[in-house]
Amino acid sequence: MNDRELLKYWNDIPIGAKNAVSYEELSVKWHRTYRGVRKILELLSAADTGDNYILIRSSHGRGFFRTKDRRLIHRYRKEVINRANNVLKPLDKIYKVQARIAGGDVPNKQMTLNDTFMC
Repeated sequence: MNDRELLKYWNDIPIGAKNAVSYEELSVKWHRTYRGVRKILELLSAADTGDNYILIRSSHGRGFFRTKDRRLIHRYRKEVINRANNVLKPLDKIYKVQARIAGGDVPNKQMTLNDTFMC
């Protein structure tokens, strides 16, 4: 997806929590499946569009919206960090088992929970 297409999608995301949109609304607007919308939102979450807005993709069912409210951004950052840490929790056990299998050598160890940012 090129930058112009990405910017078009970015501008379709409303500003402010009270204007949040759902997957269903974006699916209709963008003529995409749920999976297609999710992929676009993933790209938008990481894209630096040159403005000071953050795409909020809350797991609390509020939908999707852009904000530059410091308090909301801080809260969302904590939510994202907690999600990341939960996803990475199995790595410690994986590395221990790999080390036992490999006789003490941990192959391709890249990240542990201690390497992640804590809230």
